[in-house]
Amino acid sequence: MKQTASLFLTCFLLVGCGAVMGDFSLADGSTHNDDVSVVNGSISIGDDCRVNGDVSSVNGSIRVGANSVVGEISAVNGSVSLAENVSVSGPMENVNGRVSIGSGSRIAGSVSTVNGRIQLDAGAVSDGTVSTVNGHIKLVNAEVAGLGTTNGNLELLEGSHVKGRLKVAKPQGFSLGDHDPVRVVIGAGSTVDGPLIFERSVALFVHETATIGEVEGAEPQSFSGDSP
Repeated sequence: MKQTASLFLTCFLLVGCGAVMGDFSLADGSTHNDDVSVVNGSISIGDDCRVNGDVSSVNGSIRVGANSVVGEISAVNGSVSLAENVSVSGPMENVNGRVSIGSGSRIAGSVSTVNGRIQLDAGAVSDGTVSTVNGHIKLVNAEVAGLGTTNGNLELLEGSHVKGRLKVAKPQGFSLGDHDPVRVVIGAGSTVDGPLIFERSVALFVHETATIGEVEGAEPQSFSGDSP
């Protein structure tokens, strides 16, 4: 898969191109005019900071404080957490770890994981597709350009908006039999402008106040209240 290959190439480049061994910390209100690359350590960027470069880590977490601005973010084996009103001027990628995007934050690109949960909180925006292979994606009053998964559940809650396509892809490679259905919940007031394409078995629940595009490969089940 292109996504997996790209992320492991990032890991190779980090190890070979001058990454810092150990932790990196940037104090509140600071500016850093270079990339931040760490191996076997965490990255902590304070509130109201500006990083004029990309942020990447192998075997460590990344945390970006409120109202900070950074370049693209990539991680292998570690969580990525953005506080509120963070601006990321490129994509976010993670191999093995969750991605949490705080309220009001904006990602100028896609958000992807292989094995990790993704959550976007109220007012968060991704200008690209949010996708995972094996993680759970949860949008809470958030907006994304598109949404995709292979094996992970999807939740669109509290008026979330997918401006393009929602797709559940067929698993690749060898299979030992039927997979459990992917659970897809389109909650109250949420909208999917584009088609909903399902290449494998899903349980699709659509709130009576939600609006969705054409559905291919599944039969929607209507529900009311907070959850199906």
